[in-house]
Amino acid sequence: MTIYREVNEMSRCGGCGKLLTVGGLEVERLGHTLVFCSPRCIEVFDTYKEPKYGAEAVWPESIVK
Repeated sequence: MTIYREVNEMSRCGGCGKLLTVGGLEVERLGHTLVFCSPRCIEVFDTYKEPKYGAEAVWPESIVK
């Protein structure tokens, strides 16, 4: 039996915000385990979002539960 997740239960990429229906790269950042869709989004987070926004760069939807 296949179990489907609701959209509000799915994670979003911590870099670009893309809805991740499966998979993703889990990385530890700012005291949270965040999920990203690609290595490029991790690079954008590390070089732009985190330095500019600090703790506000972490979207609740990108935290792995």
